[in-house]
Amino acid sequence: MKARPKDGSPSGGTIPDRTVSLEPGITCQPLDDGGWHIHLAAARRKPIAPTVAGLLLTGIAVALFLAPSPYLMRIITISLGVCVLFPGAVFDYIAIYLWLVSQDVRVRRGSLVMERRASFFHWGRTFYPSDIAQIICRIDGTSSTNGNEKTYYGVELKTSDGKSIWLASNISQEACAVRLTEAINGALGLVY
Repeated sequence: MKARPKDGSPSGGTIPDRTVSLEPGITCQPLDDGGWHIHLAAARRKPIAPTVAGLLLTGIAVALFLAPSPYLMRIITISLGVCVLFPGAVFDYIAIYLWLVSQDVRVRRGSLVMERRASFFHWGRTFYPSDIAQIICRIDGTSSTNGNEKTYYGVELKTSDGKSIWLASNISQEACAVRLTEAINGALGLVY
């Protein structure tokens, strides 16, 4: 369903249900023009499991690459190293992203700026109401520790051309994700 501006609505959105608190590492500050600056700090969700898995698999791959062996055996150890390095690199990427990358959303009537930051690097994109089909809260993923499954939520922007972009992710409380979604939609003046 196409988003459209809300007629006669006040400038800026409000964060509904003020009894629901934001979780640690997430801030939502009002902007002077009635919009919101939402900041999700890096390493809010400590990625211990992917960090350990990535270091372990990458270490095994390096050991296989450097293992002294005869010529034929060397081909086998390098092949095994490549097979182990691929999943290790995936876990390393996930761990580095979760430890170092923060998320910022600046939303106001007429525009939404989404940015990712890691040390000196940042990248982002600006969206206008005509670019946005829908902004929703939905499940981002799950993790399991000692038999306990934990669900994580996120705020997803669906563009008019059918693409999906996570504005905010790895939020452990559904109420917090819903609250941020409503604040973003309110600030943009979008209804569905």
